[in-house]
Amino acid sequence: MTTSSYYPASVIDRSANNVYLRCAGVTQQPIAANTELTVVVDGGIPEAYRPDTNLIFNEDYNIAGKKLRVSISTTGKITYTSPEALTSGTPLNMHLEYMTGK
Repeated sequence: MTTSSYYPASVIDRSANNVYLRCAGVTQQPIAANTELTVVVDGGIPEAYRPDTNLIFNEDYNIAGKKLRVSISTTGKITYTSPEALTSGTPLNMHLEYMTGK
């Protein structure tokens, strides 16, 4: 299930093969537990910044103290999934670094 209730401000940079990705936003409505949020749609990450393999991170990437599963696909799509329900106004922030061979 995809929802558009998360509106991020995203920045992506690259230095050699290292990609630095930062996303920040606030949920605009309550979100049920285990609901996948599409942060960046397919093709949203430029080809040169996409990973060579699908990546999954299970870390605390936000200031609200919630654990998020962050998925970055080879198609340029990024999703968040929280095992807990999120209330409207929950801040979500992510800072990731990964490598690409492109």
